[in-house]
Amino acid sequence: SDGLVLFGRAGVEGAVHSISPSVDQAVVLSNLKPETNYAFQAFCGDPSNAKLIFPQTFRTMDPSVRNRGIWILGGLAAANQPIAEVDLYDPVNDVWFTDVTRVPTPRAFAQILAHKGKIYVLGGMTRNAGIFVPSTIAEEYDPVLDSWRTLASLPTALQGGIAGSSGDEIFLLGGTTTTDMTTGTLANTVYKLAPFIGPTGAWTSFTSSNSIFQRVDMAGCDIDGSIFFTGGRLFSDGS
Repeated sequence: SDGLVLFGRAGVEGAVHSISPSVDQAVVLSNLKPETNYAFQAFCGDPSNAKLIFPQTFRTMDPSVRNRGIWILGGLAAANQPIAEVDLYDPVNDVWFTDVTRVPTPRAFAQILAHKGKIYVLGGMTRNAGIFVPSTIAEEYDPVLDSWRTLASLPTALQGGIAGSSGDEIFLLGGTTTTDMTTGTLANTVYKLAPFIGPTGAWTSFTSSNSIFQRVDMAGCDIDGSIFFTGGRLFSDGS
């Protein structure tokens, strides 16, 4: 049938019709004011019966929230499916914005980090037909432009490692190359990504001068150009 959405702040201020009769429909609400509460209600069929009686609500985003907010990416949802939805929390106004964008290739146990104002989702594991597969996919999100870019693939599939930002480059260490942490092939290899080289960035692999023992699921962070990592589980026996 035909679809209709009524919306407004204190009452009905606008109405948007679907393009054509359909089972699944979507409409775009335009010219909304930032940081404003709106009510809306969706109808199907005869538009003369449409009234804003029991509306749903949402709050529009201040564009500056994209720079000051906290982004939540990755993880597993129901039935162990990798999560595509990306949520954003505004700590200034204590407001959550759900489904702000979606990871083009949903993955679990990916290496995720912020680097020079952008967010990177590197490696991890995809799931297809109920089977997890280690991934070499690298994707970059620009919160200001609200756009995704696919980067050059990792030199090898990697999940459960540590990602850190240092200078203009991104470093990955630890993790495993398989779904079973005790059969992976990593030793003390470090992977470096220079996102600014060419249209898709460039990867380099090298061996650390100081041994990085084979571990997965470590804690880590980067501070002033140095990458810190600790704990995790031993590659040899999983303890």
